Amino acid sequence: MKDAPTLELPMSLSPSSSFYSPVAARLRVPGLTVTLLRQDAARRLPPHGHPTAYFSFLLSGSYEERLGSRRLHHRVPSVVYHPPALEHRDAYGPEGGRILSIEVDAERLARWGPPGADTHPAHLSRTFRRHLGCSPTAFVQRLRVEHAWTRLVGDEPPPLADLALEAGFSDQPALTRALKRFVGSPPGAFRTAVGVLGAAPAD
Repeated sequence: MKDAPTLELPMSLSPSSSFYSPVAARLRVPGLTVTLLRQDAARRLPPHGHPTAYFSFLLSGSYEERLGSRRLHHRVPSVVYHPPALEHRDAYGPEGGRILSIEVDAERLARWGPPGADTHPAHLSRTFRRHLGCSPTAFVQRLRVEHAWTRLVGDEPPPLADLALEAGFSDQPALTRALKRFVGSPPGAFRTAVGVLGAAPAD
């Protein structure tokens, strides 16, 4: 029987993370760790490396990566492979960025073979779907909806326009459409229903 994936929410700085950027969510399956990183503003990271090989899907924003004397400018949609312990420095642009990182353990990486032509985004998307059951885009959308849902049912839910940006949506209508698709109702109706269910019974 396969090990069940574990999903860690909500957004927090994970002490077990090998990344400098805040971790929005993490999914673990055998041989793979999928991490959604969220950087909300410009930031320069110090030189560092990662113990595990990983792929990075840039979902929004931009960043510059320095590998020795080389400078790489990453824009959406960018996919980058990093072998273990590769030292590099990252500098996020003024709008920050969101990155979906897929760490691959040594055994699985050996089975896949050395990255080359197969690091094309279409191939990685198919591999992601085969192992996790959905596309990277759908996975990130689910994480955004789950984050919004968690905040909506909390004690002090923020205004919907603020929540949309906090959860990574472009605006409030995008959040409304996503909640209707995944939950079946828009955020206003959903929040009202939660409030009614959570209300104290009348004497």
